[in-house]
Amino acid sequence: GVEVAEFDANGNMIAEGSRSRAELGSFLKVKFRKEVAENVNFDTKLEMFANYLENFGNIDINFENAIAMKANDWISVNWVIQMIYDDDINIDQFNDSDVLTGSGPRTQFKSVFGVGLTYNFGAKKE
Repeated sequence: GVEVAEFDANGNMIAEGSRSRAELGSFLKVKFRKEVAENVNFDTKLEMFANYLENFGNIDINFENAIAMKANDWISVNWVIQMIYDDDINIDQFNDSDVLTGSGPRTQFKSVFGVGLTYNFGAKKE
């Protein structure tokens, strides 16, 4: 989302890019956590931002859901699903022949599944 540097054909920098970006607007964050069953926790987080200075009325969204399960003393399982929409981030669009047809804002999804193993090297429990 920041401005990129511009280079000439020889690779010399013509214009410097930026490393940060400031926006003025409203931000809302809602979090919820619930133990849905024994050793199974559900977390959800919704963040929304409306920029007052650019594209007023468009809302950036970051929505994340996570399930954490502890199977036993050794194994834990986590599953996180995240959805992001930011009007300022352009994503390349391709046709069926993998030809670049343009770019524009898109909804992004991410899913992470993790399995953790735990072992205690300390003294035995009594």
